[in-house]
Amino acid sequence: MSATQPSSSAALDILLVVPAARDQPSAALQACFESLQAELRHLGERVTLLPGLHDATESALRQRLQEGPHVLHFVGHGRIHRASNYATMTLTAADGRGRAVNLRNLASVLSTQPATRLLVLQSCEAERFPFAGAAEMLVACGVNAVIELGALSAREQPLAVTALYGAIADGRTLREALEHANQRLALSGARVQLTLFAADPDERLLSLTGTRNAAPVSAPTSAPETAPNALDVMRERLVAKRSAGCFDVFLCHNGADKHTVKQIGRALKAKGILPWLDEWELPPGQPWQALLERQIGTIRSAAVFVGRAGMGPWQEREVDALLRAFVNRQAPIIPVLLSDAPTVPVLPTFLGAMTWVDFRLADPDPLARLSWGITGERPEES
Repeated sequence: MSATQPSSSAALDILLVVPAARDQPSAALQACFESLQAELRHLGERVTLLPGLHDATESALRQRLQEGPHVLHFVGHGRIHRASNYATMTLTAADGRGRAVNLRNLASVLSTQPATRLLVLQSCEAERFPFAGAAEMLVACGVNAVIELGALSAREQPLAVTALYGAIADGRTLREALEHANQRLALSGARVQLTLFAADPDERLLSLTGTRNAAPVSAPTSAPETAPNALDVMRERLVAKRSAGCFDVFLCHNGADKHTVKQIGRALKAKGILPWLDEWELPPGQPWQALLERQIGTIRSAAVFVGRAGMGPWQEREVDALLRAFVNRQAPIIPVLLSDAPTVPVLPTFLGAMTWVDFRLADPDPLARLSWGITGERPEES
C-alpha cells in the first residue's frame, strides 16, 4: 500500500483527516493517526491510504474530497448539543487555531461528492466519544453512510478499524462489515459497539472482484408519483430533514411575491427538496432574527427571487447576509426570475454574474433547473 500514490480503482481509497490546531491537544491526534496508518498498512494492496490531511481547513477539505476517496475518516474533536440537534467538528482556522464547524456544512459538501460513500467519525480521546448521535443527523442531511466508532480504547480502536475496512475491501456490504467488526470487538471483550446509519446499509463500496462500484444512479421509474406509499415516503424524508434542521434551500424573496414563492416551495417539496421559508419555519413567540441567521449560516443553498416588485428592503439585507455566509462555504446562490419579472430585471451586481433560473420561460423547465442548482443533480434531457 502506498501513502502517497494516487488512488487505485482496485483498492478501497481512504482519506484520513486529522486536524492540527495550535490551541488543541495534538499528542492524542498524532498517536491516533500513526496507529491508524500502521493498522491500515496490514491490509496490504486492498487499501490505498491517501496522503493525510492535517492542515484541515474547510477549504482544504473540500479540495481533497475532489480526489474521490471512498471513505472520509475523521479523527479529532467535536461536540453535539442534543437539545438543539446541533453538532460540530473541529477543523483548522486560517490562523492555525481550532475552529468549530457545523456538521451540517460537512453534510452539504459530502452530499455533492458521489464517490465518497462513507464517513467514519473517530474521537482522539479513547474513553470519550463527542460525536454520539451525529450519524443519524448527517444521514438525514444527505450523507450516504456514517459509522460512529464510539468510545473505544487505544487497544480496541485498531482492531475495529482493521476489521471494518478489511471487510469492506473484501466486498462485503456496509451492514456485513459493521457486523464483522462488532463481532471482533465482542470477542476481544470490548463493551462498545460501532453504529451505522446509512441510506443503503446493503451497499458495497467495492465489488466482490475488488473494483470500484460506480456511484449509484437513480434509474427512471415507470411507477406514477401517486404509487402506493410514495407520498408517505416523501413526507417521511422531509420530516426527517426538518427534524435534523437540514434544509436544502433558503427562499429569499420580496413579501410581494410570497404567494408565488410558496407555490414554488411546494413544488420543491414534491421533489423531496426541503425549502426554508419564513412563514413555514419561524414559530410564533421566538426571536426570529436569531433563527434566520442560524439558517443562513448552515443551509446548503439559497434562491433569490425577483418579480415585478423587484428587490424588497429586507430582502436586500438577507442577500447581503447570504453573500457573507456563502462565499466562505462556496454554497450556491441562485438568482430566480419569477414569471412577472421585468424584461431587464434589476439585480445586485454579484447576482447578475450568475446563471439565472427564469420562470418566464417554459423551456428549459425552470423548476428542473432550480432543482439542479440546489442539489447539483443534472436533470434528464428531454
